[in-house]
Amino acid sequence: MKITKTILAVFYLGLIFFVSSYKTEGCTDPLALNYDPDATKDDCSCIYPEPEPEPEPEPEPDIRDPYIGNYLVKDSLFMGGDLYSVEEYTLLLSLENSISDTIYLKNLWGDTKSYYAILNDSSFNIPSQQVSGLYYTEGSGNISNGIITYETFGDVYLHKGHGAKQ
Repeated sequence: MKITKTILAVFYLGLIFFVSSYKTEGCTDPLALNYDPDATKDDCSCIYPEPEPEPEPEPEPDIRDPYIGNYLVKDSLFMGGDLYSVEEYTLLLSLENSISDTIYLKNLWGDTKSYYAILNDSSFNIPSQQVSGLYYTEGSGNISNGIITYETFGDVYLHKGHGAKQ
């Protein structure tokens, strides 16, 4: 019987050694979605949650925004130096998908067309642009405290306008 007890003791010790040396493979990282608390050996199968996307930064405010809108203007037309007419109309300043320093003056002189201008702080410059046929215009202006003033000129005419933002 002594041999049997010795064989049983060796068998049980071998079994204990075998069981204790057996490692359950799996994900051993508790931060993983598929963490296995019974795993004793990491098998590189861990799956992690997608990181939260970074929020989009707030866009910088457009420096042109305070000037955009409708202005009720009074426009004086001078021909050959003499006052020819005075008209009142609504002038719309807009961006029209333009770059950062460009604005559009729509309905300038009451003609429903748009003319672009280059804004520099509160002043703007109207580069030479064709207005009709062979005629061109250019000019400048200023927008301050909700008041627009401008002068445009061509071959024989001069427009002077001013008005308040509506």
